[in-house]
Amino acid sequence: MDQGKVFISSILSRKTEDLLAEREAVREVVDSYRFLRAWVFEKAPASTEDLDQAYLRHVSECDLFILIVGREVTNPVTAECQRAKEKNKPILVFAKSVQNRTPLCQALLQIADKKYALFDSVDSLRQAVQAAIDQELVLALRSSRSRSGVWSILERLRQLAKKRTTVHIRPTFPRKADLDEFQLQEVKQDVAIFQKLSSGHQVNIPTSRVTEILTVSPSSSPVLLLEGRLQWVTPSESWRFFEEKPEPDSILGFHKPSHMGDPAANTIENQIREKGYEPGWVSEVDLPGREGTDFETVYDEDGRYFRIPDPHRSLILIRKRR
Repeated sequence: MDQGKVFISSILSRKTEDLLAEREAVREVVDSYRFLRAWVFEKAPASTEDLDQAYLRHVSECDLFILIVGREVTNPVTAECQRAKEKNKPILVFAKSVQNRTPLCQALLQIADKKYALFDSVDSLRQAVQAAIDQELVLALRSSRSRSGVWSILERLRQLAKKRTTVHIRPTFPRKADLDEFQLQEVKQDVAIFQKLSSGHQVNIPTSRVTEILTVSPSSSPVLLLEGRLQWVTPSESWRFFEEKPEPDSILGFHKPSHMGDPAANTIENQIREKGYEPGWVSEVDLPGREGTDFETVYDEDGRYFRIPDPHRSLILIRKRR
């Protein structure tokens, strides 16, 4: 599958300003989209090209340019931004909330000439980047519609079903790159039937709840946007459609208050053990970036996860393999 290239630009030297954690967070968000791939200088292979031309060529080739700024700026970052402007690349700008931003950095924000999103932590940056990319996908679809004529969503779904097209469905919870890919099997008047290729799970989604069909490029899988959400349900180990749609920056979806000794949570914990997993409670702040490697969030039959609220360290029910 052809993937869109996303160039991530920021200061690289810790001696000037440490933005490496922010770069890595943005890279992870970009790579969570199966049809996108991040390009960052520090992970590029060795090249015979001159250093300045090597990274500027990738700016010229990219499909989306993301700029991260803090207090300082360097000449390479300025050159990258100028090249992106010259090539009319879509530019997203994220500015760290800092005091006394240097005049050169302020000038770079003016060169970019874009409404930028402020962030004050790595987690808030992740959320801002995901929301911005999702919005770019919607704008790309609307632009495509104006060029290619009007097709109803139902007609487009039927065309995709004829070819058994693999599509990405969003929002899907848990939010993991390998969980939002389904094959469109059949479309009836009121429902579209999808199958998870990796597991064979089937899920029905009302056609009226498909609000957008995005085509990023001719060779990439379409992206279906829902008014609602596709949700993994832990007890029955199945996918279901729910009409409630979380906020764009939601990481886990909907929760419900719980407590130690909660009968509903205890029942699911016993079911988890019977299926060869180990239940547990972890701090909510430990989830981003770890879910799917060490453990996964547990969702009840109502599509909500268990959360024990606490002002400092709220706890989430998870399961992991023994």
